[in-house]
Amino acid sequence: MATTKKKTETINSTKENLENNQFVDKEKELLKEKLASQEKEMSDLKAQMEMLLKSLSNKEEKNESKTKNNKKTIKFINMTTGGFTIRGTRLYHLDKQFDFQVFSESEARVIVNNMPNSIANGQLYIADHNFVEECELDYIYESLIDDKTLKNLLNKSSEDVCEIYKNASDSQKKIIVDMIMEKQINEEKIDANVLVDLGKLCGIDFMKIEPLEKEE
Repeated sequence: MATTKKKTETINSTKENLENNQFVDKEKELLKEKLASQEKEMSDLKAQMEMLLKSLSNKEEKNESKTKNNKKTIKFINMTTGGFTIRGTRLYHLDKQFDFQVFSESEARVIVNNMPNSIANGQLYIADHNFVEECELDYIYESLIDDKTLKNLLNKSSEDVCEIYKNASDSQKKIIVDMIMEKQINEEKIDANVLVDLGKLCGIDFMKIEPLEKEE
């Protein structure tokens, strides 16, 4: 009887140990799963934080870029020989040739929308290459005479003046003719070769233009 009792106690003890081991193993598995879940939550939270920081950074860059654009100014130059009125959100007037006014970028875009013909034919010149590209006007400006060239045009040789005249738009050809006529009327010195050669191209006898009589 004693032997049987001892065997029973041994079996019960082994069974109990086995159950305890199984319980511990199960607890370990649950703990591992919990740690893995927490690790995943931390990883997801980290990813969300990185996305949030990136979004905030992009927003700051956009705001900074917008601020810079608001501060950017664009110069518009009157290329005609008389006064010129610019139409933006209101009217601006330039009194004489090569007078200019500087505008904010937003106002400059309004002017471009309001005066496409004057800008395209070179009467109103935008002195900002990057802005011209942004407005998709670069293909037009490739053939326009810029303000510096036009301002110094009549100081060039007759050959150069005639070549520039040939390649100018109809509107800018008229500006060149008006510049010469104005100089003749005001008795300002111009190379006679320019007067003769350019006169042949445009069909005007500049030599016959008489100066304006001065009041005594």
